[in-house]
Amino acid sequence: MIKIISIIFAGMLSCTTITAGNAWAHGAHGAHFEKSDAIDLASRYLVTIVKKKTPVEGKVLDQSWLNIPISDKAVTKEEAWYFIVSMHNSGKEKTLYMLISKKGKLYQVNFSGKFPQVE
Repeated sequence: MIKIISIIFAGMLSCTTITAGNAWAHGAHGAHFEKSDAIDLASRYLVTIVKKKTPVEGKVLDQSWLNIPISDKAVTKEEAWYFIVSMHNSGKEKTLYMLISKKGKLYQVNFSGKFPQVE
């Protein structure tokens, strides 16, 4: 069951990546994002995840995740090809992390901030 949910989630994120990627492209194919762009893009991914009720680690995020102030969003790690963006929901006392490539592709979302792809 978990494997099926993971496959569905990956498929939904792939669709989200295509949609967000097209919105960001504006003719600059292959452009690399800066930190502020990564936070904005992560915010857009979060809206899609909440609205489509896509589970993150088996939990569907409620509307409170859409009210996170910019002061609670940050790039917690930046390397040559990726960003890890954190979004802290103070009402839930939880932090969501997203692994996003510098080309704007969302790879993974979790609550731990640990991503095997980059460790």
